[in-house]
Amino acid sequence: MDTKVTVIIPAFNEASKIQRCIDSLLSQSVIPNIIVVNDGSSDETVQKVEKYKKLSNFLLINQLNQGVSVARNHGIKVAKTEYITFVDADDYVEKDFIKTLLDGFVNHNNIDLSVCNYSMKKLNNNITFYGKFRTSILNQIAYFDSVIGEKGINGFVYNKLFRKSIIEKYSIHFDPNISIGEDFLFCFLYGGYCKKVFINDSVQIHYIPTTSGVSDTMQIRGRFSAKIIDYFYANLKIVNYLKSLDLGGNIQKVVNEEICRTCLAAVTIVRKVYLYNQKGYYDEVNKMKTFVKNHKLYITKSKKITTSDKLKVLMLIYSPWLLKQLDRVKYKKQVG
Repeated sequence: MDTKVTVIIPAFNEASKIQRCIDSLLSQSVIPNIIVVNDGSSDETVQKVEKYKKLSNFLLINQLNQGVSVARNHGIKVAKTEYITFVDADDYVEKDFIKTLLDGFVNHNNIDLSVCNYSMKKLNNNITFYGKFRTSILNQIAYFDSVIGEKGINGFVYNKLFRKSIIEKYSIHFDPNISIGEDFLFCFLYGGYCKKVFINDSVQIHYIPTTSGVSDTMQIRGRFSAKIIDYFYANLKIVNYLKSLDLGGNIQKVVNEEICRTCLAAVTIVRKVYLYNQKGYYDEVNKMKTFVKNHKLYITKSKKITTSDKLKVLMLIYSPWLLKQLDRVKYKKQVG
């Protein structure tokens, strides 16, 4: 099939939902190539997708369970098309998902990345929300700012269409040592080589969050997972990467914002380690507390951070025991 786009779907035990995902991609106005990377599933995921193997635009890859980053990297290596995007196996797309993303490249000159809008349901109240951005063209700094900002395009990979030539030329990949925040990191690494980004406010993909993802794990009310530590290191890598870019003084605002984001992530992670009494992670806790302490001025000077969050940062630095006790009282039913 003559197509310019490959969709890579990492799948681990997604038997109940993966068919909806694939069928929505096969119903596109512009049908892409589809690569499903089965990441060592122990359920009937493989059996569910066997029927698609006869299609000329479908490929199933089986690997031992190595995580979503390795699965996506495997798909990138095999893909032969000009453009690549990623969809999770439990998500589904509108019929113009591929066309909308392709149009970003076709209708505008010198675009390095095309982005569409998304919908997502909050796990705690099941309310659907959408990316709050307008159709426009962003320069590199504006792109970074939009990935970080609450009303921006976010650091997901599933609403973005990437040039494979850029990925290959600069050896961009998903970090196999990062299991939460790996997509956020990838978007920044790729953004280092983007001069112009087209964003379309049309909602074309529906993201279904799970209790194993960052949207739940990074909530105090969410369960504890050891993967939560990775989110701090993903953000730390982003801070260091942004500092390495030769973009003059314009990048400093983005660096400051990402430092604040990293500090707030560290506060949440430390609180959850304390709340769930996970003593095995106290070395990481000390590293995070040191990072927050060293960058507390970024937090106190920020106009985007609430007074409540600033107070939690200061409590973590100067009175972590009190913060721990307050959380235990507030969430005692959750942790028993």
